[in-house]
Amino acid sequence: WISRKKNWLQVVILALSISFVILTRFPDSCREGRHLIGFLVPLMNFEILYELGYEPSLAKYIVLFKKVSKTFTKYAIVYISFILSCAFSFFIMLPPTTDEEAYPNGLKHLIPKIIVMFIGEQEFMNIPFSSIPRFLVFEYMFFILFIFFFVIILMNLLNALAVEDTKKML
Repeated sequence: WISRKKNWLQVVILALSISFVILTRFPDSCREGRHLIGFLVPLMNFEILYELGYEPSLAKYIVLFKKVSKTFTKYAIVYISFILSCAFSFFIMLPPTTDEEAYPNGLKHLIPKIIVMFIGEQEFMNIPFSSIPRFLVFEYMFFILFIFFFVIILMNLLNALAVEDTKKML
């Protein structure tokens, strides 16, 4: 029983559900309860898909999801160092901003920003490029190289791997 991943998913869902029920007894814990529900909803959806996978006509969907997720995770682990190095580079290279909402100054907020940029969401006007022309050239070049190598090439590679897995499964 312990060796099956599906059982661990059910234990996590059960533990989060029990935690939520306990938290509802305390009026000051509304925010924690919302976070627990936020984690529970996708986990329960995955569990429902997993259960539907026992139906032979629907089994291919859960198997396909698991295969593509496994391939994506395997390659993402290899390439995560590139994403982190770009976050460090942007943190070091770009000047601090006064508007933390537009572009984060701290590294702990910049890493999620770079991951969002990695999937294609660039807010070019919010990036605090330098006002000194000789630095501006390097910052633009770095940003363009980031877009080319990581957003275009790496995301297309990951999409191609997903398509390859899908072709094998179907």
